[in-house]
Parts: sequence; structure tokens; C-alpha cells
Amino acid sequence: MKNTAPPKNLKKIKILHVGNIANNAYLSAKLLRQQGLQADVLCYDYYHIMGTPEWEDAEIKGDWGNDFNPDWSKVDLGNFKRPDWFIQGPLETIARNHFKIEIANYPMDFGATFFAKIATLISVGQSLAYKFYLRRFHRPKKFSLPVFSFLGKIFGLITGLLIRYLTWAQKQLIPQKMRILEEARKKEEYAYYRQLIKDFRQAFPERKDKLTMRDIYPYLYRARIFKEIFKKYDLVQGYATDPIYALLANKHPYVAFEHGTIRDIPFEKSALGRLTALAYRKADLVFITNADNLLAAKKLGLKNIVPLPHPVLDNWHKKYQKANQSKNQSEIILFCPVRHDFAVKKTDLYLRTLPKVVKKTQKALKIIFLEWGMDVAESKKMIQNLGIEKNVEWRRPMPRWELAYWMEKADIILDQLLLPAMGATAPEAMLAGKPVLMSYRHNVCQWMYPDEPPIVKVSNPQDIARELIKLINNPSLRIKHGKAGKKWFRKFHSSNLFIKKVLVSYKKILEIKDSGQ
Repeated sequence: MKNTAPPKNLKKIKILHVGNIANNAYLSAKLLRQQGLQADVLCYDYYHIMGTPEWEDAEIKGDWGNDFNPDWSKVDLGNFKRPDWFIQGPLETIARNHFKIEIANYPMDFGATFFAKIATLISVGQSLAYKFYLRRFHRPKKFSLPVFSFLGKIFGLITGLLIRYLTWAQKQLIPQKMRILEEARKKEEYAYYRQLIKDFRQAFPERKDKLTMRDIYPYLYRARIFKEIFKKYDLVQGYATDPIYALLANKHPYVAFEHGTIRDIPFEKSALGRLTALAYRKADLVFITNADNLLAAKKLGLKNIVPLPHPVLDNWHKKYQKANQSKNQSEIILFCPVRHDFAVKKTDLYLRTLPKVVKKTQKALKIIFLEWGMDVAESKKMIQNLGIEKNVEWRRPMPRWELAYWMEKADIILDQLLLPAMGATAPEAMLAGKPVLMSYRHNVCQWMYPDEPPIVKVSNPQDIARELIKLINNPSLRIKHGKAGKKWFRKFHSSNLFIKKVLVSYKKILEIKDSGQ
């Protein structure tokens, strides 16, 4: 079916943001709405604290309970009210109640889809278990990869056989007329999926793993629901791996928004990896927020890419910009909001360095860590063994207002020590006018940021100790870094720059659709 050309006036365009890890979709839609655009967020089957509007915009006071399923009725949210354009819940419920879509017209798929969902959950669990193993032990044993690969193949074979049986069994239970209609619909649908399988082989001829119908099947149930939802929007923007659903629903134009996604996932020898690779390859536009992923973009053959800073808002920083003045000026506060995953963030390097820093500084030193990440228990044990417990303060993961408060109150911010590119922590530290330490490499990021940011570049305990001691003992140096950081942020990472880039990019791809190119 030929797509209807969308109107050229962007304010008439209806945009759907799908997926909301780290609130990137919420913040993006919020900024677009401030410009008068019609932008909604669909956050399906995901309830983590860091994927909710409350986490960003409410001055939360109290205990919300489980981080993965918070109960906001138990806390004080002030005057905050969740916006009606943020749609959250189970996908089927959202489709029925919010979009008024009837989804009971897939009778042949019920049993097979149910099993496919279970298969997907087990597959994801298998992948997470292996990643946990790698992070915990830092390197795989020789037998790990073959064992996981063998188990994956066995599980895939069993899944395929059961899906075929369930599909056959369902055919025997539904009326002949409905079966004929269903088969006709599926012929057109499956012809498109067979074309995607060919497209994958053409796009990635060097890959030994190939996209198959077995890869696609577990996604069909949701893809059909999304297809109906997407009909109500002119443009879809999928975050992380959610562009897969725009691909399977054959929705164009669609935008893929990566925030570290394409560093590893598209190259995994899994259904998720293969579909993510193809979804990004066939996207009308790809926003890249992690500058080091330019290499991955080239490996995937992505053409229409746009470097985009993470959406970072300054409203809470304006409110708490004088927080540093209220603290004890004889005390230096180091704030490390990074999660404790040694294999991917290297936060253990800070811990190993702190005893030396404590001894060499002229002021009392307090280090604030968040109880977040797989290695929190190991971090606490290390702190105890190093004898620096009196210098360390632990806090729960912080909502945005509290994070901004401590960034403003702290003297120095500690970011991750593994990747060469920044996420949202370093820019927010610069917004707060504070020196920030991390493993930044400008030769990797220059294509995104022409001017080098005034980040204190460190990658080993010796660098960390040397730079921290200099900053702690030299207030004027901290002020110098802070002023330079604020200036750099305004020029290269402000929300104004973010929205300008997004609007220019939207106009470009929508005009391409208008001209029929």
C-alpha cells in the first residue's frame, strides 16, 4: 500500500516515540512538545524508575519500593501530574484501551505466540546470564561460548518444532472461512518477511549467521499490534532495539535512536542481534548519541546518521545552583553517580585510588556512591578492606532533582573509566560547572564535538590520583574547569542544540517522503 505523504508543517505531524530506557524518549518528546509538536511516548511493559516521568520531573520524597516496579502512590510527588501523552503499561492493554484497537483477530497465532513469548524471555534470560558471567569473572572460560552456542541451537530447534505444531493444531480448531482470510493476510505479510531475510543477506554478505523466519516469529504478535498503532502516526522513533517493530510493521519513515545500542547488540549472533542490525540499516534516519559508535555505524553500513547530544535539561540545576554555597567549605565532596559494574564502568579504579587521595589532600574528603549496579556488594567489601568507610556515603539511585542537587553541591564529579565517549553524566557535570573525570578520547569523538570538552581525562589509578589531588588542593583550578565546562555545554550540548538538530532531521526525512524519493 502506498504511504500517504505527510504534511510539510512539522506542527501537524504526529510522532510516536517507542521505548523509554533512561527516559530518553520522555525527554525528547517533552522538548518537542515545548516547540508545539505532537509527540507521544509509548513505554510498554517497562516500569523501571529511570523510565518514568516522575523520575525526571517530580521532586520525589519517600520510598517508592522496588526500582523495577515503583509504587508512586507511596511517595510525595509534590504538584507533579503525569502527562497524558506518556502512555505506559502492557502493550495489549495500551492497544485496547488507549488506541481502541481490536487485537483479537489473530486466532491462529494465540498458542504459537504464547510459546514464542516464553521462548523470547528465555532467550533474553540466557543472554543476560552470559553477560552477567562475563562481568562477574571479567573473561569467559574456554568452554563458555561453545556451551552457550550449543544450548542456543538446541533450544532454537525445540522452539521451532513446537511453534509449527501449535500453528498446525490451531488451524484445525478455527472456522474454515476465518482460516482462509487469515491465510490470505499471512501470505502478504510473510512475503514481506521473506524479503527482509533476503535484505539481510544482501546488506551483510560477510556474516555467517543469517536472518531466518524463526528469528522473526517471536516478534510477530507484538509487530502486528504495533502495525495498527503506527497507522495513527506520521513518524515513529524507536529507541535502543525498538526500531525492530517499525521494521517488521513496514512503517516508514522511522527513526532509530541509539544510546549505546549499536556498540555490541547488532553484532551478536542472535535473533535480537540480526534484527537490530537490519532495523538500523533500513531506518530512514539514525540518531547516534554515543560518539564512539561511529565505527559500529560504518560496520553496519548506515548512511543517514546524525550525531545528537543526549537530552539534558537544566530546570533542576537552575533551582539548586547555589547548593554548593550551603555546604561545609572545609569539606570536599566527590560525587560518583555511575553504576557499579566493574567490567563496563571500571568504578573499582576509583576505589583503589581513594586511600592515596585521602592521605594526600589537605581537606576532609567525602565520596558519595549510589547503590546501583551488579558490583555494589563487591564495592562495599573493597571499601571496608581499604579502610576508607568513614569517607564514603551510600545513597539509593537518585531521581533527577536529587542528582542535580548533588552535582551542584559536589566539588568534583567522577564518571565512567572504560569508554572513550561520554553519555549524559559528563555533560550534566559541565552544566553544573564542575570538573569531571572520565576516560574521554577526543580523537574518537571529534566528529560529533569539534571543540574538545574540558574533561579531566584519566584511565588508570595513577592518573586518577594525580588529577584528583591537584583538583582537591587547588580551588582556582576547579573553578577554571567549571567555567570552561559550562561554556562548552552551552555551545555543544544544550537542549536548544538538541531540538534544533532533531527538527532539521525530521524536516529532511519528511520532505524526502513528500518528493517520493
